[in-house]
Amino acid sequence: MPISRLSTLPVTLIAGSLLAGCATTRQIAVDYPKTETVAIKPLRGHSAVGGDDYYVQLVSDFEFKGDSALKGGCNEMGGHYENGDLSAALVFSVHNETLKLKREVSGFLYQATTGKCNFKLETKKANLTPWLRLDTSKDTLIDYNFLTSNSHEANLSQLVEDVNAASGLFALTGVGAGMAVMGKLAGNWVETSPQVVAKTPAASGKYSSESHSLPASVVLAGDSGNFNQSRLAVYEVVEGGLKAWSSEAKLLGELRIYPEVATSLLLKTAGETTPDAHDLSLDELWRAPIQTANGEVSLLQLVNQVDPAAKPNLQMDWRNYEEVESQCRRLKLVMKDLGFNKFDRNAVLYYFLAKSPDWKNFNISAQKAMTDEIRPKLLEQYRTKDFSACLAAEDYAAMKSMRLPVNTGQDWDNLTSSRQKKEGVISPIQSRHANFCRLCKIRIRTKPPGNCIRC
Repeated sequence: MPISRLSTLPVTLIAGSLLAGCATTRQIAVDYPKTETVAIKPLRGHSAVGGDDYYVQLVSDFEFKGDSALKGGCNEMGGHYENGDLSAALVFSVHNETLKLKREVSGFLYQATTGKCNFKLETKKANLTPWLRLDTSKDTLIDYNFLTSNSHEANLSQLVEDVNAASGLFALTGVGAGMAVMGKLAGNWVETSPQVVAKTPAASGKYSSESHSLPASVVLAGDSGNFNQSRLAVYEVVEGGLKAWSSEAKLLGELRIYPEVATSLLLKTAGETTPDAHDLSLDELWRAPIQTANGEVSLLQLVNQVDPAAKPNLQMDWRNYEEVESQCRRLKLVMKDLGFNKFDRNAVLYYFLAKSPDWKNFNISAQKAMTDEIRPKLLEQYRTKDFSACLAAEDYAAMKSMRLPVNTGQDWDNLTSSRQKKEGVISPIQSRHANFCRLCKIRIRTKPPGNCIRC
């Protein structure tokens, strides 16, 4: 037996030496970005793209190629991950000078030690921007920094942890989750909110870094526009093994950077569908939850937080047309500064004005406009109070597209034409009736005929 154990020892030592000499390592490499341009579709029923039509949120997501691309061929018994020397991370830098927006978001984190199976890759879908109006989103620029390290001293895991902490705070302050409106006023909140800054590892030669800029994700030109969707191919590079002098690269997946869109009635309608606002109330809209740097507030509280010089008076004499029109314009400008698009703005404005009798008269139904109680002269008076100091033709068009009962200029032309046609039929009858009554009055000294009672 002792002889047997001695005879196997050299074999074991030789095998151990071979395994040590054939140690396998995996690393990650990122190719240059490839960009695909996609035309922005006009809203259904429209021929042009407007910067006020959509909200856009830029998103990154990792798309694996194959069910087990990373661990293919990994069959070492008892293999497990330990904190090691090899690491790589990709970090996005997002900035929008118009909104004073600046943040970092992690794309992925890779860590490995020697051994084919001792590694891990952390990926997740991440929101690079809050929901922004299309015309504001075009000012957003994205850079990315790809870091690789072979030393504990350059702790890329800690870097990504700091970036994720900053992103988490960004979401909690209301510009990364929920109904995150961003405009001139919201930009001031971002600037004054607490900041968590990720510390890039000290330049000590322990890591390498390369930075690149992605094309603008939103491009608008006149009545059209494009989305630029970028893809970063990510490869796994296996070195060593039985062929210690060779390396093999295989496509692991792609990091996609793309836009998601919403037309919104406070972000409840996605894609190209126009929001339906016909069965709501102002109180319901005022209670809609909005995320801000100070936590979640209602839409009404948000409006009340603006500069007193700009804040509209929401409690006024609703019979005073000039005052209602003026406060309507104030509310419209505040909501635009807060970053709301034309659908969300005009839904609120419609229900805000619903308390005004002049608003109800201007949006009179065709059936009521044809009744005898509404004389042509009165109908003309209704039309003159059209809230033109607050609302433009496109505002009425947006309201109508959301199934709200309003009268556009064309609707009023149709009402006027229909009324004139009706008057053309009624007037001769009324004229004959008036002549008949004059004859009755001439004979008033005597007992008039019984049918004069109609006068």
